[in-house]
Order: sequence, then C-alpha cells, then structure tokens
Amino acid sequence: MLTAVAIAVDGLGFAAWLFLSSVGLTLIYGVMRILNMAHGGFYALGAYSSAWAIGLYTATGSTVAFTFLLIPLAALIAGVVAGLVVERGILRFMYGRDEVLMVLVT
Repeated sequence: MLTAVAIAVDGLGFAAWLFLSSVGLTLIYGVMRILNMAHGGFYALGAYSSAWAIGLYTATGSTVAFTFLLIPLAALIAGVVAGLVVERGILRFMYGRDEVLMVLVT
C-alpha cells in the first residue's frame, strides 16, 4: 500500500511539473505569438540552478531557511538572464515572421 501511495504522489508531482511547463509554453505563444521551443531549455536551466543551490546547501551546511530562499532565487535569476539574452539577442529580430522560422530559431 505504501508503494502505491508513493507512486501516486510521484505521478502527481510529475504531472504538476509538466502542467507548469506546458502552461508557460501556451502563455508565451498566446500572448506574444512566439512559438518558443526553447521554453523547455529555460525550464531545465532553472532546475539545474536549483539543484546547484541544493548542492551548495549540502556542501556548506547552511541553514534550511537560507536554502529555501536561495533555491527559487537561483532558478529565477537563471531563467531571467537566459530569457533576456535570447529575446534581445535573437527573437527581437524575428517578430512578425513565419512561425516555422521561429521554431527553427528557438
């Protein structure tokens, strides 16, 4: 019974992450009309930054409260910096063009 509960909780957690990623992709396409296929890459960059923050916690033994503040902050900073670089460096020149070109660029 305990295994079934663990599988159900793990499945719900994975479904929540997939939902967040797909909502972000849909929101970007719906509002900005940019089919951004790099959205998953930004998501992964934030996840790796969060994993780095968890590794920093285990290596330094800092307080749990500091780590809970650092994890979302690291993901947010990584996503914002990468998003600004891609938008200002590449996507700005692609506005108003065909969606197929946007998919190839991102």
